[in-house]
Amino acid sequence: MESKLSCRIDTSSFNSIVLVCMKKKKKSPQSTDIVVAAVTYVFFYILNRRNRIRFDNHWMNLSSVMIAICSNVHLAGTFSIGTMHNSIADFCILKSFSFVSHPCK
Repeated sequence: MESKLSCRIDTSSFNSIVLVCMKKKKKSPQSTDIVVAAVTYVFFYILNRRNRIRFDNHWMNLSSVMIAICSNVHLAGTFSIGTMHNSIADFCILKSFSFVSHPCK
């Protein structure tokens, strides 16, 4: 995920991960939507898998979880109404997740 977002993510605490979403480092609204969706879905699937293992004794392999996360992030990015800034950093983030960019008018 760090390589796709082109930034370093501190995974030492929940707060530091959430701060990645809140950084206003000249990110466009479309890129911010993608980062928020990615972090949200990762936490959702971690908690969901943990609860299914604990309560249902249902194990699932990591590759299917990663596919589910990527498809949900892609779906969230597709429905984003934000526009991208005309910068290479935003373009790289959007293309690494295979999104259609919404350039400014």
